[in-house]
Parts: sequence; C-alpha cells; structure tokens
Amino acid sequence: MNFQRTVVASLLVWTLIPVSTFARETRNPQIVTFDVNELLFSLQIKEPSANLVGFTATPTGDHHGFLFDNGQSTAIYRDGEKVYSGMSSKCSQQAYFFWMTDDGHLVYTPNCTSLYLDDTLLVNNSTVLEMGVTNAAYEKGVFYYINGSSIEGYKPSTKKRDVLYKHNVVRILYLRKNGEHIAYATEESFEKYAIYRDGKKLADQKIDNPTNFLLTKEGDVYYFTYNDDKYSIYKDKRKFFTGKGIGASIFEDDNGVVWHASYINNTDPNKIIISFYKAQNKKNLFPSTVGNLEGAIIFKNSQPAVRVLKKGTKNDFYLFKNLKMIGKAFKFFPVDYNGPFFASNGKVYMRNYDGTRWQAYEDGQPILQNAFSQVWLVKKQADDSIAIYGY
Repeated sequence: MNFQRTVVASLLVWTLIPVSTFARETRNPQIVTFDVNELLFSLQIKEPSANLVGFTATPTGDHHGFLFDNGQSTAIYRDGEKVYSGMSSKCSQQAYFFWMTDDGHLVYTPNCTSLYLDDTLLVNNSTVLEMGVTNAAYEKGVFYYINGSSIEGYKPSTKKRDVLYKHNVVRILYLRKNGEHIAYATEESFEKYAIYRDGKKLADQKIDNPTNFLLTKEGDVYYFTYNDDKYSIYKDKRKFFTGKGIGASIFEDDNGVVWHASYINNTDPNKIIISFYKAQNKKNLFPSTVGNLEGAIIFKNSQPAVRVLKKGTKNDFYLFKNLKMIGKAFKFFPVDYNGPFFASNGKVYMRNYDGTRWQAYEDGQPILQNAFSQVWLVKKQADDSIAIYGY
C-alpha cells in the first residue's frame, strides 16, 4: 500500500541571507514563492543545479537542505556547508528520507542503510529505513531512531546519544513518537511480530502489518491482527474493529477520532476492494472507483484527505477530499515523500509529478504553472503561509 555558484569578491562573508530576501508575491497572499537558484547563489554552493534531486527547508525558511546526485556521486548540503559526499545510490537519486527538523537539523539516508543527522552518522547497515520515511522522530531537541534491536535518542546540542529501550529480538521495525510515549513494532523471530509501548510489550496477539500502527495523543496504540481472511484492529489489549480482508493503515484526526483503511486482495488489480472506515462504523467511505491509496492520510478536524489511485489505471492519482476525488490526475511515481497538508484556508497543498515535471497543487489543481519549470518543495510555514520553492 502506498508516498530536493559562486560569489567573487575581495572579501567573502559567509552569512545566511534571510529567505525573505528571495520571496516573490503571488495573487494569493497566503502563497509565497522562492527561487532555489538564488538560494544556491547566496549560499555559494557550486554544485550544478541540474544535479539537484532533493530540497528541504524549515517552516521558518531560515535553514535549507540540498541533495545533489549526478548518477555517480552524491553531495548533501545543510545551508552552505557540505555535510556528506559519497557514491550515488537509489535513495540519493530519489531523495528518499530527506527532511529537516523544525529547528534546522538535516535528516537523511544517502544509501537506504545508514542514517545521518547533519554530518553525524547515527546508524550504519540498517535494514528498516526503507519501511517508511517517517521511521524516526524529533521532539524537544531529541532525535529518536531505531538502531538494530534498540531505540535510541540523540541530542545534537550535546552530541550525546542514549539507548532508551533494548530488546532480545531480531530487529525493531518501526517507531511512533507522540508526546511522552514511544510505540514500536519488533520482529521477535522470523515473521513473528509484537508491539511495545514505552519499553513494555503491549499484547501477545499475532501482529499483522507491523509497519502500520497508531500511537494516539492519549497514548493508546492501535494495531492490526489477521486470521482466516479477516483482520482485526486492537486498541491496546482490546478488540476495536473487525473486517474482511487485510489491514492497511490507521490514522487519528484532529479530534481524536481513529480512521483506518483495508483491502481485499485479488489476482486482478482492477478487482481489489479498498475500504476506508471512520472509527467503528462499518460503512465504506471509499467509492468503488478508488483502486489504491497513499499510506499517509491527513486531516483538518474530521475532514480526511489522501492521494488515491483511480481504479482501472496504473498511475493516475487524484486528491480524495470531502469523500470524493477532485482536481486533475497526477502521477504517484516518482513520489514526493513530503506528502500533502491542509492549510488554514481549508485547502490541501502538495507537490506532484504530472508526467513531465513537478508542479504545486492546490485542492488537486496545478497552480503557478508559469512561475517555475520545476517545483522542489511545497511546505506549510510557521506563519500559516504556503511556501513554494522552485526554479
């Protein structure tokens, strides 16, 4: 289931120029655009912009991450400083797992097996980084991540790392951090999985789909089990929902309501049944025209939005909002791992590939088509504006 020059002078001053210097006004006062080429010039980054494959920024726009890949080598910059260089890989070519914390630390995996924060290698030879681009968390100055059979915390301010939880298991697969709680799934033995919360095993049920579970704001954990062509969702140790098929994903909206998706598999992909439920109500909220969905579902209060595949097509995705598909079709491959988001105006913004180039979308419709040849990032800013970076 389915989810980027040089200044010549007698005196060089290495100062980060405020991003507002490059802001461009649009007809929509809530949208601000920025030229990535101008940022590269101001930061004196000499890499060819044609090799840029990944870009990220903080919500305040005062820190930026750049990933360059020419097919043979990779170079990664945090602001104007090179923090990594190495051989090219699939993960660097796709800008996989490439994001910034709100206070400006750059998180990336250049080769799908090693995890970095800025220029610090935290994990080497990992087997779980490809299980999800959100398979790490950052809260209150601490970076939380999986290292084999341990959950670790790293403070970049002190460069100190601590082992928070360690288990005698094959590996830890996926973690969630929400407030004071950490939940994670483990592989206890071959294809036998368990769910833990704050270091303690939550239940003895046979866990299914261990990379998709929910840790709520209240500290409850929802997870899937499977038996005899049926799946169940457990809330901590009690059964919450049972349905036909296989559990796919679970999410919580702004009001604390749990939503979940499942599918009934079939050898014919056009006959796969995708279902979407609110809490314990068994009415499928997906129309029969939905053939697949992205793994991430977003909310504004109790209004969901998600990118979905139109059934009968191989790669024609639409925005699903207000319980219907809206806007124009776009491609899901290649993928923008940043995902969509709701703005304060109630509209959904995202970056999608239209088959030819990357564009910014507003409620499923491409916008600013003449402003950029490529859009590199669509991001919600700290002041509730929408920043669109491109060139």
